[in-house]
Amino acid sequence: MKKTFAIIILTIASYLFFQGQVIHKEVKILFDKDQPFEIINSQRGITTQSSASDTNMCKGWTIVQADLPGIIKDSKAIDGHEWHYLFDNLPCVVNGQLKQKGHDFKFEINAGSWMLIFCSDTTLLLGNFKKQDEKYFLSKPWNEKK
Repeated sequence: MKKTFAIIILTIASYLFFQGQVIHKEVKILFDKDQPFEIINSQRGITTQSSASDTNMCKGWTIVQADLPGIIKDSKAIDGHEWHYLFDNLPCVVNGQLKQKGHDFKFEINAGSWMLIFCSDTTLLLGNFKKQDEKYFLSKPWNEKK
């Protein structure tokens, strides 16, 4: 009788444990550039995570906050391979915060025509290939047809 009782208790405990795993599963929050979002703040900065050591190129470069939503919407998701081979990693950045559907995200837009949008568990890498947006950046993506 004691053995049966112990097995039942362990079975119930296991069931509750695994049920708790399903109930408490965290949902990833993803930014969708095609859905409405609001820029909360932005500021010009310098990053040390750059392949260029000369920050003089950053003097006078910035993107005004009103232009940021259009630049983000015009960008497309890229992978690490595309980022590595097609974009310059410059020291000039505009970073800040944006909000979408009640969720806060941070962003960093690099003068090399690429950007990151991230929250606690997700990072989205975007590249801007639009000809009309070239005026906002110091370098454009490498063109494979050159």
